[in-house]
Amino acid sequence: MATVAFQSIAGSGSTRTVMLALGPGDGSVGLNLTDNDSIHDTAGNPLGGPGATGDMTGPIYTIDRAGPDSRLVSPAGVLAQLDPVVNLDTGARNWRKYL
Repeated sequence: MATVAFQSIAGSGSTRTVMLALGPGDGSVGLNLTDNDSIHDTAGNPLGGPGATGDMTGPIYTIDRAGPDSRLVSPAGVLAQLDPVVNLDTGARNWRKYL
């Protein structure tokens, strides 16, 4: 991926949703938290206690924009009897026989 840009953060309590803008291409993205005692609870206690003890490493997500490569293998002549119908909303393919 060429670029990843932070867009927004939302939520309340102990849950937050982070939105990212991903550039073109494939790649991976993850979100890590570095505790430098700048995050405090309502009582003023630093995250993880005093010192850099609350660091968190989030999962890595793979971005793969290339569709799967699917090929239909069959005995000769069988595919000539099928008519592919593509649903433009989902890209799903259905096959129907010629009548």
